[in-house]
Amino acid sequence: MLRRIADRNIWVIYAVVVLLGIAYGTSIAVLAVHLDAHGIPKLAMGGLAAAFALGIVALSIPAGWIVQRFGAKTTLAARSAATPSVSRRFRSSPRSSA
Repeated sequence: MLRRIADRNIWVIYAVVVLLGIAYGTSIAVLAVHLDAHGIPKLAMGGLAAAFALGIVALSIPAGWIVQRFGAKTTLAARSAATPSVSRRFRSSPRSSA
């Protein structure tokens, strides 16, 4: 039978994983609507969704190793510090309309 999980941290991790799954699914759906409004072909949208999912899967194992090697706080801090610069690069790409 199922045993009750007493550790609150496990429940927090479960909640974060569920919320991230919902966020990823929602972002793909909203992105598809946005790209369709701009006349992007459906095949290209499918390729983009597949690349997004493949990136998540491909980087999961190295991310786990990095967390084990450097610790969760250090990894999260480095990732949080890198996110703005990566976002800025994509925003300033020549094909960007923003």
